[in-house]
Amino acid sequence: MFIDNLANGIDPVLKTDVNADTLNNEQVLACFRYISDVLSYDIQAGSRKSKRGKKAVYITEKQIAMLQITESRKVSEIAEEINRVIAENETRKFLPAWINDWLEANGYLCKSDIGGRIATEKGKELGIVSRKIIPGGTKKEYYTNYYNSDAQHFIFQHLKYILSLRYKGEEVIDVDYQNVEYPYHVSIIDFISQNSDKCFIIATGFCDVYKNTGGYQVALIYKGRNKKLTKYDINAHSSNQCMLYGIIDAVSAISKPTDIMILVPTSLGFNTPNSKNYSLCNEIIRSLSDKGCKISISVCKGEGKNLGSIWNHFKISSNKKPAIALRKPGLLLNMLDELFI
Repeated sequence: MFIDNLANGIDPVLKTDVNADTLNNEQVLACFRYISDVLSYDIQAGSRKSKRGKKAVYITEKQIAMLQITESRKVSEIAEEINRVIAENETRKFLPAWINDWLEANGYLCKSDIGGRIATEKGKELGIVSRKIIPGGTKKEYYTNYYNSDAQHFIFQHLKYILSLRYKGEEVIDVDYQNVEYPYHVSIIDFISQNSDKCFIIATGFCDVYKNTGGYQVALIYKGRNKKLTKYDINAHSSNQCMLYGIIDAVSAISKPTDIMILVPTSLGFNTPNSKNYSLCNEIIRSLSDKGCKISISVCKGEGKNLGSIWNHFKISSNKKPAIALRKPGLLLNMLDELFI
């Protein structure tokens, strides 16, 4: 109401025309302070929400050192603090249950007789205090655990073990990379043109699951120049695995730091630690990071056929002799001496 009145030139307190004294009124100033706080919170909340992605949760040693410890916290508040420092990683949220699962697995918590988990003697020594909550009405009793500063420090120092249990022992990718939503309203060629500053690794694959053999076709495209990699008779259990082998070979051909965009027709497991192919995804991300590359991944579901025929575009649109040579099967073009080996 205050803002609406001010927008119409009316003093919201006196209901008169706005004058020089209006903005000196403490009620008006308090209103502006309140609105400023609301907008600030909304902007920060929107920023935090936009950063949450699909990647598996990870935390670096530097981020662990940034975690703040208080006198006492509930497990949900500990998880909030962890999510605060890992927000820039653009991962899924870290969940409080992961902490409880690990503490129970290591004897610090146990199931209570009324449900939930409570501190064992070992947990009490660590600094976990279990309090029974008796709500009013017909609601059931339950326990809430509080963690003192020592317990919080212990949890923070064991976060990688907690995540290891969550992801069943698989080493989680802790190198920064970006998931890019593919714009289905544009063609693949236009998407490449719009991101011409990036080196594209475009992969397709096939597999005979009965024979456990397959192959891949990978295109390396950078600023109008290109290189093609193909391989057949690969021992593999899926077309996704074949594509990942192709991407690994493409990564090995990159000799200098650059912005990399991996474009594939299906999710290969980069965001799923319990995927059969996660270790291969991990190898790709770490290899590119070691080369100093910035990494983006985009999945264009349903575009496998168009990705597989990407080379037809270069045959048609380019009049350069190397593009004509693409018609020769199995030929590897070394057109990017500055970037590729």
